[in-house]
Amino acid sequence: AVVGLGSTGAEIASWVRGARDAALSERRPMSLPDLVARIAPPETRSPAAQLAVARHESAHCLGTEILAVGTVEAVSIVGRGRFAGRTNARLRAVETMTGDEIDALVVSVLCGRAADEHWGAPTSGAAGGTGSDLAVATHLVACKHGSYGLGGTLAYRGPPSEITALVERNPGLMAIVEADLRRLYETAQALIRDNEAVVEALARRLVRSRILSGAEVRAVIGSPELPEIPVDTRLADVGGAHG
Repeated sequence: AVVGLGSTGAEIASWVRGARDAALSERRPMSLPDLVARIAPPETRSPAAQLAVARHESAHCLGTEILAVGTVEAVSIVGRGRFAGRTNARLRAVETMTGDEIDALVVSVLCGRAADEHWGAPTSGAAGGTGSDLAVATHLVACKHGSYGLGGTLAYRGPPSEITALVERNPGLMAIVEADLRRLYETAQALIRDNEAVVEALARRLVRSRILSGAEVRAVIGSPELPEIPVDTRLADVGGAHG
């Protein structure tokens, strides 16, 4: 079940069709290995590329658990579509977060880029698309300042669905968002520096297994005992598409 966690109904249906077609082409019944081959096809990336993706996703796991922004359900470095890897977690509902809680979520999103830079250099994999890490982080910070009244001013600038476009048209708001993003990115960088050994250990285990459950992640991270936090019932990707 962990292998396909967070996948859409269309993705699952596609896997089943592919597995069935593969079996039919060999004139035999479909088997479990047929399905697994579709869900987690053989790895074709170099060991260095696999480790880079694993460090990125492990950093997301660390931020999510250590900062208590949610509970990791699974992490994977199985390439799928535009995703080079993905971290699935049950997160707090953004609509009921405090300003500090939004900041913590943004830090967890930026931890992937911070890991990229810590072990080399930032790449376009954490940016570019509207669902990328940087896009998600920018939107959250923009909402904090322009929609939720949690950024130091009370003025309402617009709904979350319109706030990113407003930032693009408003140089003053853009400057505020940029400054806050840089501050939170520095926090993410410090978190990765301070927990380098943990992220590396989790990443190397992830390279070996390709997919880890939330319990396996927490066994490596050693997540602190925290009071139960209210989380959204929906499963979400921490960050965005990692190309």
